[in-house]
Amino acid sequence: MLEVRQLIPLRTVSRQRHPLELEEKKASACVQAGGVFVDGEFEQYLTRILNRIDIDEEERGDYIRQRNKVESFFEKCVTQTIESVRQQMSELDCKHILVVGGFGESLYLRKELTDAFGNSGCTVNIANDSTAKAVADGAVIWCGKLSVVSRATRMPFGVEINDPYNAREPNHAGRPVHRHDAGYDYVTGKWSQIVGRGVVMNADGAMRESYWRSYKTPTPAWPTSRSPCLPTLLMERRTPGCAILKICEVEADLSGMRQALKRKTGRDGEYYYLDFTMALQFGGTEIQAFVEWEQDGETRTGPASILPSALTSAQL
Repeated sequence: MLEVRQLIPLRTVSRQRHPLELEEKKASACVQAGGVFVDGEFEQYLTRILNRIDIDEEERGDYIRQRNKVESFFEKCVTQTIESVRQQMSELDCKHILVVGGFGESLYLRKELTDAFGNSGCTVNIANDSTAKAVADGAVIWCGKLSVVSRATRMPFGVEINDPYNAREPNHAGRPVHRHDAGYDYVTGKWSQIVGRGVVMNADGAMRESYWRSYKTPTPAWPTSRSPCLPTLLMERRTPGCAILKICEVEADLSGMRQALKRKTGRDGEYYYLDFTMALQFGGTEIQAFVEWEQDGETRTGPASILPSALTSAQL
């Protein structure tokens, strides 16, 4: 029993003929429930029993074997799991529940799931049993992941942008003020969302948001290869003490983009700006980020940056 968290995804079959296609209908739910917490409940109970040294061995054994006591070790985790599954299935017609993982081996959990959802026509299915082969199971799971044609975002994603300085804005107080090429004062650190949480996206589609960068000269000192001067992709986390988490820096080859610069006149004189689009794509099992811009009447695309696997697997 090694699980610390229970991830509960919800997917539907959009096409049953070959190749199989699965659509993710909601972002996976995550609850702190699993075998390790059942072990913890038992350890606490056992400690209380062993501390009662005034009862003999026979009485102690009978006390531990009481059915309601054993069920109490599982009750909290099973209740949390069932409630999470119920929330995931709300407003959807779900026909099958697939139970996987170490905690899924619990016969008590399977029974409670069947009792909770069986009457509504939903069957509880087991992914691994005594006759299962690990290699075959792994191949099926891998193929299933590649068959997902739409995914739901787990967190909001966006970039950090500038915000025109406002002396009466409390959030601007005490922050460094900079002068923009367009001729106005600004502060940094404003959140610009590209996609929110729980948005279902096609695997071959992308969510886009338009941005721009400014320069004082029509010939900025761009490097001949990739440039980190584009916005950094961020993920918003609604947890105390960590509102925004940096995910990756999205790069693009700017060496041929001078023709895409546009000239404008601001309060401080002429400046040049570049329009571009930040895009997020759910391709396969990974999330990719890239930039697009218009040049010579064509849409150009920079190289994609893949979000770190530690973040995509645990939090996306």
